[in-house]
Amino acid sequence: MTVWREGVNVLVSNLADLAVGIGMDSLKTHWQDWGMFDNARLPARPYAFDSLSLAFERGVPVLIA
Repeated sequence: MTVWREGVNVLVSNLADLAVGIGMDSLKTHWQDWGMFDNARLPARPYAFDSLSLAFERGVPVLIA
């Protein structure tokens, strides 16, 4: 649940990210910049392919489509 909450917070913090996503595999390189995975207290693993993964990497319009 923590990772989901953090992913949603990153998405809604910038409207451009919400519209077009953060980019493919950006989570692997920028998770520390965003303070994700409970500020590195949780294991840093990419999202499984699910609805949050689609919205996070490609944007909400892709998720809806």
